[in-house]
Amino acid sequence: MKILALIFRILLSAVFAYAGIVKVIDPASFHEAVLSYRIIGGEAAVLVTYWLPVLEIVLAVGLWIRRYASISAAISLLLLVLFSVAIVMAWIRGIDLDCGCFGALSADSPSHLYLLLRDGLLVAISAFVLWDRLQNDKKNNE
Repeated sequence: MKILALIFRILLSAVFAYAGIVKVIDPASFHEAVLSYRIIGGEAAVLVTYWLPVLEIVLAVGLWIRRYASISAAISLLLLVLFSVAIVMAWIRGIDLDCGCFGALSADSPSHLYLLLRDGLLVAISAFVLWDRLQNDKKNNE
């Protein structure tokens, strides 16, 4: 179990670090992706464009700092669920979008189903990492 938890934490951290870094490098493309969901616009879209990548990078690092690992895993899980909800909303509304998740890697506009399956897998991984971190916190407090 410890090896699986370590692998999942490495994977989750790498996904959030990469996603955040590519958005920081190319905020204009990410801003377009944010707008393509047609959920928020104006100042809210600008805030998401500039602060979400920073949050993703902070979460990637936070997963490795014992004091912040559980909260980082919980926020990661929450973000992934929110991303999934946004994809479902776009799908229901018939919006063909570039998810913007991984910069140029996500520019091919994969299907909504693919995005949901990928995010579902990441939700499961994040939930496992959160569970593992909470178990470790419990052991350390005993």
